[in-house]
Amino acid sequence: MTTAMRSDLRSFFESYRDAFNGLDAEAITGHYCVPSMLTNRQGQVVWTETPQIHANMIAICEYYRASGFVSAQFEPLECIDQPPDHAVVELLWTIQRSDNRPSVPFRTGYNVRRQSTAWGILLCTAYDEDPFPAAG
Repeated sequence: MTTAMRSDLRSFFESYRDAFNGLDAEAITGHYCVPSMLTNRQGQVVWTETPQIHANMIAICEYYRASGFVSAQFEPLECIDQPPDHAVVELLWTIQRSDNRPSVPFRTGYNVRRQSTAWGILLCTAYDEDPFPAAG
């Protein structure tokens, strides 16, 4: 079931997607709150400083590059709006890859919070994605 997403949240996730499409670790990092947390099948990490987030995003971009990443697209699956400054969002991502490699679909959940005027990711739950290298 797709739940409507507020336009400002959609814009935030479009910007996040665009940062990934540019494999721009710094821009991706800018979408995260400090502190924030990532959890996946391997465990979890809490980032208390921006350089920790940035190191992880560099590793993810390198992994994507090596895996033939071309672009990412998303479709909102669920959105629990918690006005005015919080939301829980589940996205279905599809990663297109080069050299006739199959696309990679996966779902990810996000707890987001508006800080000042910008949204930021407090918690990323990568529950449906192949493990990525994570830098603490």
